[in-house]
Amino acid sequence: MTVENNRRRKGKKRGKFRKLGTVLGMSSQRNLIVRMECSEIPKLNSQVFDKRKRRIGFIFDIIGPVSGPYAVVKCEIPPEEVKDEILYVW
Repeated sequence: MTVENNRRRKGKKRGKFRKLGTVLGMSSQRNLIVRMECSEIPKLNSQVFDKRKRRIGFIFDIIGPVSGPYAVVKCEIPPEEVKDEILYVW
């Protein structure tokens, strides 16, 4: 490995767990509605986890006003299991 390639690897940003917000409820399509509490808006299709680092699903959409956005999370587990929990994004 050359020095230049090694520098590129070190400079590469890695993802980290960030708090997404609290689950408010469920939509009619059984997606979770999450009040976002993070400073940066995460990208669509970002993976969403619970506090035990269990994958819940992914961010399907961002809705609401710019000052107080909500994330719509497409669940891979029954949405009832994460009611009123704090979720995290990768």
